Amino acid sequence: MPSQALPREKSWMIVLSGLLLTTSATSMLLWSDRSSWTNAGQFYQVVTTYRARTQIVVQLLSHALGAIHVYTLCTLINLATRLHLKRQPVTLDHLMFWNALCGVRLEWSLPFRRLLPVTLIFILGLLPGAQWAGALAPIVTSTLLTSSPSRDYPSSPKLNVPQYSNASARFWQDLTWLSPMPSIRNDKGTFTYSPNYDLQDLILNAAASATSRDGTAQNHSKIDNSRCSYMGRSYGMGASVGLVDDLLNSSKVLSYSYIETGYRAQVSCIMNTTSNWTISDYAFSDAGFAPNIYLAGGTLPNGASDDYAACGLDSSDQIVALIGHAFNGQNVFAIAAGQGYSALNGTQCNVTFSPIAFTIDVDTTQVTIAVTPFDQQAPVIDIEPSGSIIAITMRMPTSFSQQNACDLYTSNIGNTLKSNIENIDSSWNASADPSTNTQKVVTLKGVEDSLTSMLDNTLLSFSMAQLMIADDAYEVATSSIIRSLRIGESAYIYAIVGLNIPVLLILIGEATRTKGWKDRKPFDYMNIKSVVVGTSMGGTAIADATRKAHALKRTTWYGRANDAIAGRVAVRLDDQGEDLVLLYDHRAGVRSSDSSEYELLVHAEGISGAGSDSRKRPNRGPN
Repeated sequence: MPSQALPREKSWMIVLSGLLLTTSATSMLLWSDRSSWTNAGQFYQVVTTYRARTQIVVQLLSHALGAIHVYTLCTLINLATRLHLKRQPVTLDHLMFWNALCGVRLEWSLPFRRLLPVTLIFILGLLPGAQWAGALAPIVTSTLLTSSPSRDYPSSPKLNVPQYSNASARFWQDLTWLSPMPSIRNDKGTFTYSPNYDLQDLILNAAASATSRDGTAQNHSKIDNSRCSYMGRSYGMGASVGLVDDLLNSSKVLSYSYIETGYRAQVSCIMNTTSNWTISDYAFSDAGFAPNIYLAGGTLPNGASDDYAACGLDSSDQIVALIGHAFNGQNVFAIAAGQGYSALNGTQCNVTFSPIAFTIDVDTTQVTIAVTPFDQQAPVIDIEPSGSIIAITMRMPTSFSQQNACDLYTSNIGNTLKSNIENIDSSWNASADPSTNTQKVVTLKGVEDSLTSMLDNTLLSFSMAQLMIADDAYEVATSSIIRSLRIGESAYIYAIVGLNIPVLLILIGEATRTKGWKDRKPFDYMNIKSVVVGTSMGGTAIADATRKAHALKRTTWYGRANDAIAGRVAVRLDDQGEDLVLLYDHRAGVRSSDSSEYELLVHAEGISGAGSDSRKRPNRGPN
């Protein structure tokens, strides 16, 4: 019967189609990584809402794509070994070794020297799926939104920041520090134009710890219910944070920043032993339990004069009288104190309020605000050029002092300043040159920082009132960093690219070299039908060789997979005529180190002692 043309090998075309799929996937992943593609829209919502389902989908896809790579490599091994099997014989152990490699499975019956590479291949076969999982996993990342919309994202929301316009002048232009002004209280906090009455405790507590004890930037809470904390000075900025930033204070926004204009208050203090601001006797009580009245008064270096009453039991030792005035273009503080606070007596401070722009960085995750002066060459427009806000701001510490002037046993304002002086002393304790850190220097620095904190929080309270009471604000652009998703980590994406390209090139190269494996035979040792039918059509040569080898060893073959004697039987493909069968190879026989056994088992026509054609192939005649 004439031989039929063998069908064209199609398995390599199948794996080529699979590799085209993996190549498309790796190309998309590589593009997304190189272009820093992210998504914060519907895809983000679905993934973050259905996390478990997303993980299942990723696992299924990664295993499927990883299986394509593993199947491709196994197919290449299978096709190459089938060509080898046609050309020369191999032992059954070797054939089982090939079978384990192509099936990516552990075959414990293999000899140890072949079990090691099989185990290694089995482990490596798990890597493509794991790498695909890393390359496909949605990863929460961040994306910067600016004031200009992009193709994939809208612009960052605008933010209302306070201003002092004529529309709200009735609230702040005629402020006096003696009479209460409008205020409101709600869930977001207390908002007032009279911080000396409504926010005094919060402002003084912040001033008492204006400086950290370890020399680092001090963190302090915002004087509302927003739970925000300032990292360092507030400069009176950031009033909008936590109050009117609902669009930016969402779960998707990690942080945002904007630029706001305000005042940078700078306090510089000296010790003036000839200060004209003093405490003098005024009225004394004849009763021992009644307080004495003292008068804090005098003229400041800027020409402003003032006075107010203070109280003390028996003496003025526990009195601290602070005065502040904006007058004749100068902003001056002065302190007069009794013996209990003698280190503060004669302190005199000049204050400058410089219009400047600030960068406000808000971390919505940590709920922190960082305010940074934005130094620039161009002049900044004064937020309130009439000077009313600066004047009333300078008067607030005076009100703090005056309201507590008759505490009798202690001084609230004095204890506030003293507390921060102790913080300064602690932070400077480790100075390399202690001679420069005299008590006078420490005191002046402590007073400077405390007064600066009072001024910052006073300005902040007015800004918050402008938002919540006067509703006087304008919009500024923001830049925000939002939560978004990207696909895969770069390392895994490049690992997959590094795997996919070589596998694709090897497939194409082998297909070209073997001309599509046209010389391969249909017999496939991985297919149980091919093995069973092929060996049966080959006759009993393999069984006879195995039986004879066992007989020499006085053993019997019981079908054990790890039978070493059967494993040394060599086989090859016979392509005579139409039939493609697996035959016992007389030339190779049973591989053994015992040459006498080898000679006994094998000769040119068959197996010694067989007595007839050991192949016993029906209807084919002797080999």
